[in-house]
Amino acid sequence: MIGGVKFGVLICADGGYIEPARILALKGARVIFAPHFNAIPQRGLLGHFMKVRADHTARAVENCIHFVRGNNVILDPAKSGLSYSAVGYGDSYVIDPNGEILARTRRHVEDFLVADLDVNAPQDKSWGLPKSAWSFREFGPMLAEAMREVAG
Repeated sequence: MIGGVKFGVLICADGGYIEPARILALKGARVIFAPHFNAIPQRGLLGHFMKVRADHTARAVENCIHFVRGNNVILDPAKSGLSYSAVGYGDSYVIDPNGEILARTRRHVEDFLVADLDVNAPQDKSWGLPKSAWSFREFGPMLAEAMREVAG
């Protein structure tokens, strides 16, 4: 906790999974930081960019938190200690609980990222219930039915 704000940290690919961010949010994190060191082969660059951005947006929205990604820039793969050709494209950003990018860096350029966050704003609610409770209310009976079928 810093300045009264609880935060959590997910390392790189952890932001692609639902559970780590959900656990941090349930423990009170209002901001999740995700440091990365990407060295992506050219052929997979666009797919990686789209998947990571979608994952991080989902984590912010589904947990009503700010998601902050800090990614590296590789200007010279040899100087970065890489033995293969790779791209570290940067793409650091802050996503708000509604999935909007509040601030981002330029890609392929070493940059600074600064953003003012309103972490005390009311959390987004769905019909008066937190999203998890709304999901359980809507899908809980189907989940219970599926579990009965599996149990046989």
